[in-house]
Amino acid sequence: MQKIIKKIFNSFGYEDIFYRENLENEKSEDKEITCMFWYPRKESKLSNFHMIIFLKDTDMLKLKNIKKEMIYYFKKAENRLNYAYDIEKNTSLMVCVEVDSLKENFKNNENTRKLIYDVEEDPYMFKKNVLLYTDKQVERFSNKFNKSNTLIKEKLYSIINNNDMFKEFKKNPYKSTSYSLVSSLFIKIPFLRYERETRKLDDIIQKIHNFIKDIGEDKELLVDEIVRKTQEEIKEMDDSEILTMIGVDVNGI
Repeated sequence: MQKIIKKIFNSFGYEDIFYRENLENEKSEDKEITCMFWYPRKESKLSNFHMIIFLKDTDMLKLKNIKKEMIYYFKKAENRLNYAYDIEKNTSLMVCVEVDSLKENFKNNENTRKLIYDVEEDPYMFKKNVLLYTDKQVERFSNKFNKSNTLIKEKLYSIINNNDMFKEFKKNPYKSTSYSLVSSLFIKIPFLRYERETRKLDDIIQKIHNFIKDIGEDKELLVDEIVRKTQEEIKEMDDSEILTMIGVDVNGI
């Protein structure tokens, strides 16, 4: 998960200070990174800072007392960066908690849901988000990412805009899929903005005409009726929905 976070923040113009088991920039690779503090690159026009603390589900007590961890790491980063202006008002916190099961650790666990709510709604210091994730989510996302030469930004948007993945996610939002991970990242990371892929209206109309060109003129009238719908309505429909609306048996195509 830390590699994914690092790629995302690097690609959006941030540099980091990291800490391993309370030891700043400890080089020993066998020590887990417990916190990353991301600050804007000098050449970027960014003004926000992001603290990310990593926990295991066995560390839920730490989540309950996250203020102590948060203040500890923030003071270390603040002293290290030595910014002339107040960074406290421009810093947000995300706590990434690795769990065995999203369903068991969240949907079926009222105590965890309440704990997350208490952390995220706490007004003290920073805006806070808690992200639960599983190792399977990370593995599935990484496999998709590693199989292509796509940049991390493009991969995130290609997944979040994938209609088939979205429909599967709606059926089972607690399944450990790459889509469920990416959707959580979009919710929890402030600078990730959902941008729906747009399709040219002319392309959609042409596709409809191509499918019905051998059916008859009566279908052409239906096409004209659909075209009168607003462009926004058309954008929200996938190809099969449009074709079904005009009477085309998509299962037979």
